[in-house]
Amino acid sequence: PQTVPDPATLKPMVLHAGGQVVAKPMKAKDIIVIASLKDADLCKPLIASGMRVYSEEFILSGILRQELNYERY
Repeated sequence: PQTVPDPATLKPMVLHAGGQVVAKPMKAKDIIVIASLKDADLCKPLIASGMRVYSEEFILSGILRQELNYERY
């Protein structure tokens, strides 16, 4: 993945904000995938399976504001 910040940096941020990080995507509607636009081709199968894929900005702004804005991103 080409996310910025990289996954190793994002993981503690998500955990400290009360989220969970999974290594393999599962078929669950509670899963939110964070990906870079550069990885759009990698995300097509995830989107096709019904998973929600958002940009890094989605999770970073959500952590700062302590709320997730699904419509904006």
